[in-house]
Amino acid sequence: MKNPFKRKYSEKELEMYEFLNKLTLFEGLSLEELSNFVPYMFLRRYKHNEAVFFKDDPSHALYILRSGKVSLNLDLKGKFERLAVIHASDTFGENSILINKKRLYHALVMTDNAEIFAIPQINIHEIFNNQPLIKAKMMENLSGMNNKFMEDLFFAYQSSFGFFSMSLAYKNK
Repeated sequence: MKNPFKRKYSEKELEMYEFLNKLTLFEGLSLEELSNFVPYMFLRRYKHNEAVFFKDDPSHALYILRSGKVSLNLDLKGKFERLAVIHASDTFGENSILINKKRLYHALVMTDNAEIFAIPQINIHEIFNNQPLIKAKMMENLSGMNNKFMEDLFFAYQSSFGFFSMSLAYKNK
């Protein structure tokens, strides 16, 4: 039997939830859970070579690329080394869901224009405090993303043995 009191979503809302559900960080969240984030998604427009953020900036927002491309770069003695190119329907700045973290790289717009949603960290943590299941799901997704990154890092290291010392990644704390 259908529940007559079940919330109905507009076509525009459903489009946004479908967009979010394709993102690894938001995988497994229900429509109702995704609806918590939409009021805090602020669309910003950037131009070519505009910085979204710089290395060591406080991680105060999660970014979702709606259109365009963003380059993630490390600054090595004045020269940029590209870590990745982010395409539409991808997230970056994921460490913003953790408290008191800084950006690990620079994020620069590569295309003439880019549309990027920003979700402020304060709003993410407000959702987490009120809905611990959402926090658990997203932390699990973030852990999976970090595990994939480590797999890729180890593969890159094995493919180019001798170019850097992996032990530096595992410094004693």
